[in-house]
Amino acid sequence: MPQFEEAGVFEDGTPYRMTVPADWNGVLVNDLDYVMKAGGDGPQGLGDGSRALLRRGYALSGIGRHARRRAEYDPAREIDHLLSVLDLFEKCFEPARLRVQYGSSGGGHVALAMAELHGDRIAGAAATCAHTPVLTAGQRFDLFLALKTLLAPNTPNLQFANLAEYDVETPAAWEKLLLDAVSKPEGRARIALAFAFVQWPYWTTDESSNPSGRGDDALSSAMIATALSLPKILPGQFMYERQGAVVGSVAAAYDEYWSAADEGARAFAERMYDKAKIDLSADLARLAKPESLSPDRAAMAHWYQHTARTVQGRPTVPVFRMHTTGDGLIAIAQMRVYQDLVDKNGADAFYRAAVVDRAGHCKFSVGEYVAALEIVMKRIETGAWPDTSARSLNAFSATFDDSGDHRFVEHSIGPYNGSWRLSEPR
Repeated sequence: MPQFEEAGVFEDGTPYRMTVPADWNGVLVNDLDYVMKAGGDGPQGLGDGSRALLRRGYALSGIGRHARRRAEYDPAREIDHLLSVLDLFEKCFEPARLRVQYGSSGGGHVALAMAELHGDRIAGAAATCAHTPVLTAGQRFDLFLALKTLLAPNTPNLQFANLAEYDVETPAAWEKLLLDAVSKPEGRARIALAFAFVQWPYWTTDESSNPSGRGDDALSSAMIATALSLPKILPGQFMYERQGAVVGSVAAAYDEYWSAADEGARAFAERMYDKAKIDLSADLARLAKPESLSPDRAAMAHWYQHTARTVQGRPTVPVFRMHTTGDGLIAIAQMRVYQDLVDKNGADAFYRAAVVDRAGHCKFSVGEYVAALEIVMKRIETGAWPDTSARSLNAFSATFDDSGDHRFVEHSIGPYNGSWRLSEPR
């Protein structure tokens, strides 16, 4: 495919890249992770998805994640770099007739923030498996707090907060604990309770074993696989805690978490407790008042002082957001918080969301990946959203990808337990 490219590195070491196809349609798609995606790395579909966009005539630009991102994570700085890339693009090529921000995971968060902050620079945004840092870090905190409370409350060296950057001993300790827990009926029951309590998905790892409609044994197997994968996400907490993104348990209304749990997940946990013949009410009482951890309130201010770090649900340009049901890094329940904020702010005309029934983080087919952008383009160019029902999206996705792997589903997301974390601690 004939194309033109420019690449370089900003002074702080952040790489950038810009690619223009010979048959450019005048639209520039800007992406936090384009340097990674251009190399074909990353989750399913993203490298192929970028190439599919180039074949459709879109120009692509963006940056790569800074080498010290784990210790210096700041979406505001990432947005500054993305704006600089937009400026560089015009110097290297010609002005785009339209600019759209795209992003996955942390890039999805940045896409939401760009839509709120820089509607003068972009015409729309697509965000996939996006997170809000204070919610992501907080929900992971709640998950490990619940697991420790239920499985090992008297184990002082079993940590899940304030870990060193390259701590290997703590994940190993959790791996040992969880291996033991999943081997016993009471351990499996308590893991099911912890997952329901904090709204964590049961199915996140084995794409071929969707437990939906297959009974408790299949759901238990999916849950065990997810539980055993949890130690891998512990090191990621360092990135958030380093910047004070974890609000501790002091202000949490844990006594309300169980009632807000997904009905199906709650029923599954109850059946697991009956099978294990242990006291559910006693464990719920323990979860309602776990050990406390006070947040670093000065550090927390870093996240609330800038919309780039904690989005507000005020998009000023069209935004299409999608998420996988089985995301084991950023739980889908978080989507509800942003929808509630959009509704509260009267911004629904700018926002649509969809769900893909697949295990994994940012695991989208090429067709789904391209469809997300094209939905935004239709809204930009016509002034009206097309049909975003699951059935319509699957048919639309199939026009860009003949693999037959199109899994948009209608999926109801209940109220999110961690939304209290959006209130700045006093």
